[in-house]
Order: sequence, then C-alpha cells, then structure tokens
Amino acid sequence: MSRFTLGGVFGRRGGLGAGRLKGLVTDATGAPAGRWVNIYIQASSSFLGEGPRTHIARIKADELTGEWALDYLDTGRLYTVIAHDPDQEYDPVMKANLIPEPME
Repeated sequence: MSRFTLGGVFGRRGGLGAGRLKGLVTDATGAPAGRWVNIYIQASSSFLGEGPRTHIARIKADELTGEWALDYLDTGRLYTVIAHDPDQEYDPVMKANLIPEPME
C-alpha cells in the first residue's frame, strides 16, 4: 500500500489528528489503478458534500494495488476525495462526507 503522512501540517489547524482515510482506485474494468487522488477538507457549513473545500493533499495510489491512505487527519471533520482519469476519458469520481477512521 502507498501511504503518505503529513505530520505537522495540520498543527496550524488545531493539532495533529488521529484519523486515517484510505481507499482503492480501480479503472473501468475493475483492475487496480495508480491514479492521483485529491483530498479536501469540507467547510463546516457543507451539507451533503456541497460548499467550499480546502485542498490538503494530492496522493498517488499504488500502481499495483490501487490502494492509497492519508494519516493524521482530524476525526472531527468531513473530507471529500476526488480521483481523476489521467486520460480524461471518464468523469472524475468523488466521495464526500467521509470521516477518517482511527489510526491503529
């Protein structure tokens, strides 16, 4: 798995979190894909993923497994994840209102 850590970055936002977002990127056939994943913090006023977001990370999913993870996130915030097709053949895939799971 390709795991990225942003230790210290979130100190400016109220302290380091203890949460993790992770996922799997696949192509149109369902095979794992090493695509770029963008992660955003949703504004506290966001409802159902709508409203302004702050970009916090761009992560490359593992080429062989398609897995990605981002650690040290605030578990009290909601996040949006967007994966893009580099060939722009398919529309981006988005998941909103994600809550990080506690890190092990």
